[in-house]
Amino acid sequence: IFDSVLPMIDSGEYRMDRHSSAILVRRAIDIWEANPGPMGISELSTTLNASPRTLQLAFQNVMGSTPHGFFHKRRMTKARMALLKADSRESRVTDIANRHGFSELGRFSVQYREFFGESPKATLRRKMHALWQSRFREIGCERALTFFSSPISNFAASSF
Repeated sequence: IFDSVLPMIDSGEYRMDRHSSAILVRRAIDIWEANPGPMGISELSTTLNASPRTLQLAFQNVMGSTPHGFFHKRRMTKARMALLKADSRESRVTDIANRHGFSELGRFSVQYREFFGESPKATLRRKMHALWQSRFREIGCERALTFFSSPISNFAASSF
């Protein structure tokens, strides 16, 4: 049987159906999520007992992306969630980026801005800005809220 199937696979006649692709992709995501450190595609495909090409075709079929592209976006999204949850007084972008497998911080920052339209530092600070806004509202300092929410160019024109 193997001798009759091998030529079909080599010639490209064999196609993974969507169901088997989805199972392979789900298993790959589960393994990747359970792995605490960075995991390469070759290591992932070995763990799954599938070739890197089979894994790539399955991801392309199900996710419309390569495994590398999918997991890169996933790590980027997890880094964003961590930045949004973090306290900017205690956390640094560098630490969060490293924790999510980004060692080249300049590249991380550029890609983050391309994905989300703001810098990682702006995301980290946004929580603190919202905290100050709510605090100013609590104590009835609308004028201070206006002052701290306005762009610098508006400061000269205001009669603060």
